[in-house]
Amino acid sequence: MERVKSQRRDRAIPPGRIDRMMLRVECEIAAAVVGGQTKLKFLNNFPNRLRITDRGALNDDHFLVTYAAPVIHAESPEAQNRGFSARYLADTPQSFLRTVDRVMAEAGVDGKKIEQMEALGGEKFLDYILPVYVRLRVMGYGHPELVQ
Repeated sequence: MERVKSQRRDRAIPPGRIDRMMLRVECEIAAAVVGGQTKLKFLNNFPNRLRITDRGALNDDHFLVTYAAPVIHAESPEAQNRGFSARYLADTPQSFLRTVDRVMAEAGVDGKKIEQMEALGGEKFLDYILPVYVRLRVMGYGHPELVQ
């Protein structure tokens, strides 16, 4: 199995951690489906995070302020109420989107193909993007900041 580089270049994420997180995420999705949600509803706006990085907007301040997830100060009540991870709170919107872009490349997910597959809809689309979500969770990002 492949070894995925984490944010720190000197440490690789062991493949076993990715496998364990994939199992955990699949259980979370199954619980959400049993609770009446769909897989798409569980992932909510996550596909939007992936499309953002493909539009070359990482250096456009207006785009980042308007569309990127705002970074909220760790001690703020809003950050605590939403359950954002310490990893996310330490990022700027730009560094978060660059991380997403890098993880997409590592997972073999192409931004242009995302739009084509999303137009077709269905489980194949969600299965295509799920490895990116899982790798980000392994890196320490939480569900709330990935789907909001």
